[in-house]
Amino acid sequence: MRVGIIGANGKLGTLVTQECVERGHDVVAIVRSGECGTKGVKNVLKKDLFELEKEDVKDCDLIISTFGGGLNNPPEINRKAIGRLSDIVQNTETYLVVVGGAGTLFTDHLHTQRVYETKEHPDFLREISRNICLGYLEMKEKPNVNYTFVCPSLFFDFEGQKKGIYQVGTEEEVIFSSKHESRISYRDFARALVDEGEDRRYKGKCITICEV
Repeated sequence: MRVGIIGANGKLGTLVTQECVERGHDVVAIVRSGECGTKGVKNVLKKDLFELEKEDVKDCDLIISTFGGGLNNPPEINRKAIGRLSDIVQNTETYLVVVGGAGTLFTDHLHTQRVYETKEHPDFLREISRNICLGYLEMKEKPNVNYTFVCPSLFFDFEGQKKGIYQVGTEEEVIFSSKHESRISYRDFARALVDEGEDRRYKGKCITICEV
């Protein structure tokens, strides 16, 4: 399978790229700047997401986006990025797996409040999280977009080890491990992204990944 990975040289993107290469996929590393240092990647496309066109990824069976607007850009860039991605794959056979944020998730089964709306959510992340959520909701309404929107747990652990197992929440709400922690490592999250890109079990859904 040919997999286009947006942000392939970022913290999460590098792990996703490694996971794809290890599974024998043909990777197209899509990077705005810099190099993709992952061994085994032969195709590198240097292009900003907002300049990306359907033609650039027409041969990709799957696109995994690890795009993140960061703290130095306007929060709206996250919403626009999701919109751009969904436009690129709309009316094509290319499947899209988008990394979302835990802020999009509802706090419980009542679905009355999203995480980004709680007082505990850091103020400096609130508008970023809100725009990610808005991007998801807008993508959800577009016809002929094949996607899964994948949110990490509340604690997204870059230092955590790869355990090789995880659980999937399918109700757009925060879920917890057997230790009552909402936590996932970057490495297990990367695995989950590639698993979903291969299996496409949750087409058209917002899911979340958590330790068991």
